[in-house]
Amino acid sequence: MKVDGKDIRTIWLDEHEKMVKIIDQRKLPHELAVVNLKTVDDAIKARKWEWDLQYLSLNNKIIDDITIEKDRNLIRYFFLQFEEI
Repeated sequence: MKVDGKDIRTIWLDEHEKMVKIIDQRKLPHELAVVNLKTVDDAIKARKWEWDLQYLSLNNKIIDDITIEKDRNLIRYFFLQFEEI
């Protein structure tokens, strides 16, 4: 998606803060709000929302770069919720 002419993703790993961030698409187009997924509960709550996940699979390649196993597993769990059955 484009914001102020810049391409951004709807879900991404913030490498500096070591957490997954997502755009709260429920607030678009009137507001650009970013949600931090810090815990399993955050991921579960976000899973209940409707998302545009066309770019989710592009983030799979960087999951292994997360050094803390607990965080890496949380992100894998979140992504797993959106895999097609």
